[in-house]
Formats: sequence, C-alpha cells, structure tokens
Amino acid sequence: MGRVIRPEQTVTVRRELPGISEGPPQAGQTIVETKEKTGDSYLDRTAKYIPAEVLGFFLFVNNILLEATKPSGGQSAVMAGYFSVFSIAWFSLILGTVLAPVYIWYVHEKGDAWKINATISCIAFPIWAYAIGAVAFGTHLDGNFASILLATFTAISGLVRPSAPQGGDTKAPADKDKKVPADKPDSVPAQPTKPRTQ
Repeated sequence: MGRVIRPEQTVTVRRELPGISEGPPQAGQTIVETKEKTGDSYLDRTAKYIPAEVLGFFLFVNNILLEATKPSGGQSAVMAGYFSVFSIAWFSLILGTVLAPVYIWYVHEKGDAWKINATISCIAFPIWAYAIGAVAFGTHLDGNFASILLATFTAISGLVRPSAPQGGDTKAPADKDKKVPADKPDSVPAQPTKPRTQ
C-alpha cells in the first residue's frame, strides 16, 4: 500500500500451479486467468486523504507558537522581538496548505491518482489544523464545531473515488498472483495446454 490513492481498475491475473518454473508456458502446464478489481477501498482512501506528514510538522510548529503566546497574554505575543506570533501562525497555516499537495506530488508513483489526492489533501489540511487547535484561528476555535467538521469531512472524503484509467481491462503476467498492468514487456499471452505424452 502506497501513500497515494490508486484508482479502481479491472486486472487480468495469470496464475500458475504451484511448483512450476517461471517463464513461458510449457506443455502440460496449467495457467488460470482471473479478472480482479484493484484499487483502494473506502477506508484506504479515507486514510490516504489525510495529509499526515505535513500535519506532523505543522503540529510541531503550532505547539511552539502556542507556548510563545502563554507568557505575554496572547494577541500581543512576539517572537525574536519583532514578529507577531499570529503572523507566524497564519504563515505556517498557509505554508502547510500549499505543502500538502506538493508532498503528494513528490511521493506519487506511476498509476497513482495523485491529482485528486492532492486536491482533497489541500482541502483537508486547514480542517485538520482547525481541529488540532491552530494558533492562527485564535478566538474562533470551537472544539465541538471542529469535531463535527472533521468527522463530516473525513467521512465524505472517503466517498471521492478516482476514475479508472482510460483503456479498460489490463493484463498481468503469470507471476504467482502478482498483479502487474499489461504495459510491462514481459507479459506472456496464455497458450492452450497440451497433455504430456509418455
């Protein structure tokens, strides 16, 4: 399971009987082809849409900013004698919102539906930031509203399913239940089996 969601597609999987060597089918060798659906389930998508890596960094910065607001009484807090804590908090919130889709783009692999994953993660980041008590939201924080907002968004986001890639059905080579799309050059077409003569 990768970090980025995979679109649902139907894959033809070729399986050999156990104990038969790899390579082109031999006389007497039995190969079974089945069609299976691949892709991420609702729960997989729900988990992968959460920008956890960027949220982890944001949580670290937010806790530092939260501690900086305690001694001076909140709104008038400054860092390094010049920068307002709330300005830094808004900057970190905006930076996290931008970095969430950039991170998804950076870690995606061929075949991932990274564009939809990046879009949902970009929307999810400020919602999660609000739920964890981002300093940037200041007096507008409401724990009850944050809980409802987060639960609703998370439940709905899992319903967003990327569309299947164009081209329909793909084939996978006979490699002991390995699911690989047909664009791989080493896939071998199924050949009829012949009984061995002795």
